[in-house]
Amino acid sequence: MSATATATASTFGGSSSSLASSSVLDDQTLLHHAAEVALEEAKLCDVNEGIKRTLTELLNCEATRGEGNRQFRSWVQGRLMEAERELRRGRRRRSAGSACGGE
Repeated sequence: MSATATATASTFGGSSSSLASSSVLDDQTLLHHAAEVALEEAKLCDVNEGIKRTLTELLNCEATRGEGNRQFRSWVQGRLMEAERELRRGRRRRSAGSACGGE
């Protein structure tokens, strides 16, 4: 062990082996946390895809397309655009690897 590591270990009241095991535990904790975050992002992506599908179906149904429903149709279009923006944000966050599959 280097003199700096020994000094650091003694400064924090531990030995070099306790610092090494602490570092390993921290790495394991970080990996576990990253896996949990990825799982939650995948769930969020699935929910957003479902919202987008449902809003698209609603937008295309005959009742929504009727002349008397312009305000409701505009509301659905706005929510659909928000859902699509959220999906794009999620894809950018996961640009290195996709939790959601294709676009």
